[in-house]
Amino acid sequence: MSSGSRTTTIARPRAATAAEREQAERDSTLLGDLTRPISAERQLVRHRGRRWLLSFAALAVMAALLAALFAFPVKNWLHQQEQIERKQAQLDVLTGANDQLAREVARLKTADGALEAARDELGLVVAGEERISVLDTAAGPLPLPAGWPFDVVQGIIAARAMPEPAPAADATPTTAP
Repeated sequence: MSSGSRTTTIARPRAATAAEREQAERDSTLLGDLTRPISAERQLVRHRGRRWLLSFAALAVMAALLAALFAFPVKNWLHQQEQIERKQAQLDVLTGANDQLAREVARLKTADGALEAARDELGLVVAGEERISVLDTAAGPLPLPAGWPFDVVQGIIAARAMPEPAPAADATPTTAP
């Protein structure tokens, strides 16, 4: 039985050659990683045609991501701006109607306004006044249905509506010789 502890040895790095140091300096630059060829065993896709397919798929994913992050929100924002403008126009119309109703209420709260409303709505007549109701005149003759009694009535109305012929200027009868 041994009572000691076990240790391992770590191999020391070997000294780099001048070519390896030069390669390390080139690789440490920003473009060194992008311009250095990748060995065949470390390549993700080994065939050139498949590389183009993978590149196209990555480009499609990036385009979809950009559309989701920028194009669709901007489109929705513009649509919301149009909705806000329409709602603002509706609000302006309703505000105008409310202002008109507020003026009407203020007018009706006065004694003259209440008296006028009572005359118009309830037919109020104050002592010494006489109420005369005037009906609106019809725009034209009433439309009558077709049929026996109504055709005769329409003929009578048409005959009465025709202007009378003007009397002749020479009212003396002429006789033939």
